[in-house]
Amino acid sequence: MTSRRLWVLVSLLLVIACRGPKSTPEDTVDSFFSAYEAHDADALVAMTWPETLKRSSVSKLHDFYWENIYGIRSMEVTKFVTRTGKDTAQAQSSVKYVWRVRGENPQDHEEEISLLLHEVDGKWYVEPPGTSKVQPW
Repeated sequence: MTSRRLWVLVSLLLVIACRGPKSTPEDTVDSFFSAYEAHDADALVAMTWPETLKRSSVSKLHDFYWENIYGIRSMEVTKFVTRTGKDTAQAQSSVKYVWRVRGENPQDHEEEISLLLHEVDGKWYVEPPGTSKVQPW
């Protein structure tokens, strides 16, 4: 492997590691919204609670995320995370973003988003709203 290819591989691994599940719920929420703004559906899937992944195929979940992130042009997130139990936490987030779909003018949006987080083996994962409807078929 050439040194250039090795450098590219190491760089990609570092970017993926930066956006994965973290050891605190606050850091996972930061990572989650960072992946949203970067249009990184793979990172969003990696941060998804394993129980959600059991109910759905990875490709369906990837498509679910992609439908929600493809038009985002910029984001501003205000969050408040509260631990609700030993291994659960709730994140309330106010999200302001610019959404632009091909052929349309950009539009400003503001939403309140609630995320449930679960700790699994020392890492915090997101159970995103709406994923209970994502089916494997």
